[in-house]
Amino acid sequence: MQPNIAFDIDGIMANFIQAFIQYAKKHLDLEVETTDHFSFKTDPYIGDDVLSCAIATFIRQYGYRIQAMPDGLALAEYVWNKTQKPLTFITARDQSTIQSTHVWLRRRLAGLPFIAINVAGHSDKIIYLSNFDTYVEDRRRTVLELAAYGKTVFMPIREYNWPLPADTPPTLLGRIIPVESLETIMNGSFDHLLFKP
Repeated sequence: MQPNIAFDIDGIMANFIQAFIQYAKKHLDLEVETTDHFSFKTDPYIGDDVLSCAIATFIRQYGYRIQAMPDGLALAEYVWNKTQKPLTFITARDQSTIQSTHVWLRRRLAGLPFIAINVAGHSDKIIYLSNFDTYVEDRRRTVLELAAYGKTVFMPIREYNWPLPADTPPTLLGRIIPVESLETIMNGSFDHLLFKP
């Protein structure tokens, strides 16, 4: 059996947001809040480029403080136990964080083999999904884009991604599976989406 699913990292495997908010307050004297558009609001205001640099610095220097999402880890282990094949992660983190990301995954996955692909932007994820019909993603716009490309997407419901836009076409809604927890995927009824012969 082969894996038929790949994973995003932040918001799926890594509880990035809480750790970054604490870091920004302590080290940058910056108040950071999430919005319902998968973005941050800062006080005092800083531009997107400065914020992106701060996020990359945080991941490189303090990535070890980022806690794992228990349900994401559980799903990754479930896929590994069924396939004994490397797990695939696709992230749009800054290129400068690649080494830190690999270190974090090695530590949190407790030695499970994996492939981590870093893309320039969220829309580039589709390029690396040709071998997978299913993906796990929390960013609403990326979920909609991947569904438009014909991928099935498990979307953990978060305050910043739910509800989906009212004008979402039914064809896309049929490919998006919102879940309260990724643990609900491991009851066997979704195995046809997670694995292939």
